[in-house]
Amino acid sequence: PTKALTGFCAKANLKPEDVQFKEFGKSENAFANVVIPGRKLTEIISEEFPKIILSFPHPHSMRWDEIGVSWVRPIRWIICLKDSEIIPVKIGNVKSDKFTLSPRPEKTKKVEINSPGEYVKIIESMGIVPGYEDRKQFIFSSAEKLASGFGLKIQRDEKLLNELVGIVERPLVVAGESPEDYIESTPDLVLRTVLVSDLRFIPFENKNGELSNRFALVINGAENIVETTMKGEMKVLLGKLSDAKFFFEKDRKQKLEDFRVNLSGVAFMRGLGTLQDKTERLKSIATSLAEKIVDNPENLVKASSLAKLDLTTSLVREHDELQGKIGGLYASLDGENSEVCGAISQQYLPTSETDKISEGKTAQALSIIDKADSLINLIANGSIPKGSADPLGVRRFAISLLRILIDGDVKIDFEELLTVSSKFAINKSENVVSDSISFISPRLEKLLKNRGHGYDVVSACITPGISNIPVVLERCKALTDVYQTPMFEGIVATTKRLKNILKDWERDEFSSELFSEGTETEFANEASSIFSRIDDEKSISEKIKILAELTDSAEKYFEEILVNAEDEKIRTNRKNFLSWLLSGMKEIADFTAIAI
Repeated sequence: PTKALTGFCAKANLKPEDVQFKEFGKSENAFANVVIPGRKLTEIISEEFPKIILSFPHPHSMRWDEIGVSWVRPIRWIICLKDSEIIPVKIGNVKSDKFTLSPRPEKTKKVEINSPGEYVKIIESMGIVPGYEDRKQFIFSSAEKLASGFGLKIQRDEKLLNELVGIVERPLVVAGESPEDYIESTPDLVLRTVLVSDLRFIPFENKNGELSNRFALVINGAENIVETTMKGEMKVLLGKLSDAKFFFEKDRKQKLEDFRVNLSGVAFMRGLGTLQDKTERLKSIATSLAEKIVDNPENLVKASSLAKLDLTTSLVREHDELQGKIGGLYASLDGENSEVCGAISQQYLPTSETDKISEGKTAQALSIIDKADSLINLIANGSIPKGSADPLGVRRFAISLLRILIDGDVKIDFEELLTVSSKFAINKSENVVSDSISFISPRLEKLLKNRGHGYDVVSACITPGISNIPVVLERCKALTDVYQTPMFEGIVATTKRLKNILKDWERDEFSSELFSEGTETEFANEASSIFSRIDDEKSISEKIKILAELTDSAEKYFEEILVNAEDEKIRTNRKNFLSWLLSGMKEIADFTAIAI
């Protein structure tokens, strides 16, 4: 047995003599029949359920019993039933039973559940809304109804709703009211942050979208705790509003530009210098690229110069989720134009694979420059993440950068962006551009697969290079559209035949004088004409259609021309010609990667 067969047998827990051999395609393959005995459902659940529960990831787990089990919260009881039978499950020192407890803070009591079918009805009778989506809709509808009663409305904030659903099981939605003078003296942006981020209130708006002094508060419990809860929440709210107003007024005693003196005293990121260093890099990259990527270069340079100043303001130090937004607000109050202010406000977008991207070329350009600078410096610094951990957000920078280049309006050669960014990097590395492209390619691959393109199509489209991200996307769309057509299958078959003939052959300098008259000369002339037309065509879809015209002639060529001619000079020339042909086809896409 070969090493591969020995490994196969070890994996299947078999001896080599137990393996059967069968023809599969053109090769003989090893097959093994493995019988796995059935197990009782109760045994599997008893064994697997604790592993599944304890494997839930959470950044802030706690140890809550004497044997040191760690989980997000203490587990007090477990119900695990199959019909009326208790399935034995143990997590820490807690064993499964058929009892639940009524909600706190009221006097708790044991409630027996005799079958899984009773579960939902029994907990609903306690006022609990068990379904995640049901609870979310209940909270939203209740808040919407309260707002409507005041002639106001609410915006649906999925992030806030998801948080609320996760912290209440018996949602009770009530209306609250804050003093109107805060509405008049504090920016809407700051007030919303206090209401939503600090206190998880649902703000009410008038018909023009302006913030009202009314809001909805979601309580976990019964009517009898509303008064006490509201009193405590209002005390916190007034304190938060007072602080926010104070910080805003303190900041506005000077202009945004005046905060620049603080930049040199604040570290930006480990290994990436200070905020002043970061600002200088952004300004230098923006100055180098602005003429090529935006309509108003001076606005991009200005925005890059002001981008990080708000990080030293009192409001952002108190509410870091307002970074960028406060800079845009203060710049607006200082009289900067809307394009500059918008770019500063949106510089951190997108923050995830699904988050919206910034709007407008200047905002997108600033975001691209910011992320490219961080990415280049971190990779040059040796901070490429390993495994699932990514404390510095290197993957996030890469994915956000790709999102803007794919979906945005800024057209820039990706390699040029990285090269310019590396020129001003605080960390120098000769291979940083190629290392960055190598790091980003798998992220681009994943993004394109998530958008419905097959793995082989994505591979075919990335291989020619990813310098022009929109072109990679266009390739994917074009190949996906024609994937199962006879035209496309013909192109794929031709390229794969060329690859098989050439194997590792890479030379492509040939002489037409060595071609034989008839089929070989005709095919070479047709190929030259087709590639000339392809070069003049901008659309990838049209390039593919033109390329398809070559497949019939290629078939005739392979039937009538012996590539491996006895004459070494003729053989080399033919291989060089076919290598040139394959290279030209691969400039559109690597059709040899297609799995059809």
